[in-house]
Amino acid sequence: MSRIAAEKILSAAQNVLIMTHVRPDGDAVGSAFGLKHLLLDWGKNADVFFPEPAPDYAVGFLTEYKTELTAEELEKYDLLVFTDSAAPERIACGNWDIAELLKRNSLCIDHHENNSVNAAVKWVQPRAAAASAMIAELANQYKGAEYQLPVKAAEFLLLGMTTDSGCFRFSNTNPRLFFMAALALNSGVEWSRIINAVYFSKPRQQQLFEADFVQNHVQIAADGKLAYAMLPQSLFDKYGFDMRNGETLIDLLREIKGTAISFHCYKKGNDVKFSFRSKDENYPVLPVARKFGGGGHLMAAGLTLPDAGLEESCERIKDTLIRYLNGKSWE
Repeated sequence: MSRIAAEKILSAAQNVLIMTHVRPDGDAVGSAFGLKHLLLDWGKNADVFFPEPAPDYAVGFLTEYKTELTAEELEKYDLLVFTDSAAPERIACGNWDIAELLKRNSLCIDHHENNSVNAAVKWVQPRAAAASAMIAELANQYKGAEYQLPVKAAEFLLLGMTTDSGCFRFSNTNPRLFFMAALALNSGVEWSRIINAVYFSKPRQQQLFEADFVQNHVQIAADGKLAYAMLPQSLFDKYGFDMRNGETLIDLLREIKGTAISFHCYKKGNDVKFSFRSKDENYPVLPVARKFGGGGHLMAAGLTLPDAGLEESCERIKDTLIRYLNGKSWE
């Protein structure tokens, strides 16, 4: 469905509850809270249901939100909005059954190509750099070119655009993203506050974690085209590191000269989680992630292997990617 359908369902609603995905990143925070402050500016009632902890860099931006939701509270909302959420099982909905929530009047705003959220209205734009950019565009089109984003909404939306584009460095950066970022900046957002929080406020323990990660855990394969790392639990324990702050860890692999694809993996409960990146359009990582049940973007994807061993899973994915990079059959 189109942006216009999203505008119509938002226009008709008065009491809106916004949710985003599990393990929220900058775009999850930015899109959810940015939309909330837009709706408040438009005279509507809006809340964010945010039951999971945000990355440390985003905590200082957060405004009032709900960490729990009762049945009585849910009944007051005439619209549920899911932002930056590609699959129903990825939506952070606390103890609620997402299938039950999706029976209600709902809207999904997302930029993942393989979106499977069965909302009443879906606006999915895979070429958008961030869900936050989509929401900024919605405001610009819905309210007109003269509309100035509220400062708080603009701050959140710019946070999302900045983080999902790697500060406008990744391949998803496009002219439309720069235009939406300019709209946010024109509202009076303190740009340095976002940059300092995201890129220049790293705890010393995280630096030590990353140094150990690079020195002792990074491996190179496929004649230098593949960089990967397996993160043992002992590494997390040594530095007290939480992967909710590991959004940019994959970049330490991607930045290695000569690599085309990078991935890292670690154990989460009984599952093994993978993060993939590519910087060569000849080798998109989404097809590989999908082969094993994952998803995401063409050049940035993720995967969870349930009830799996870390070393065995890492070897399996590594071997698949080596065949992929060497032009051999991998499917």
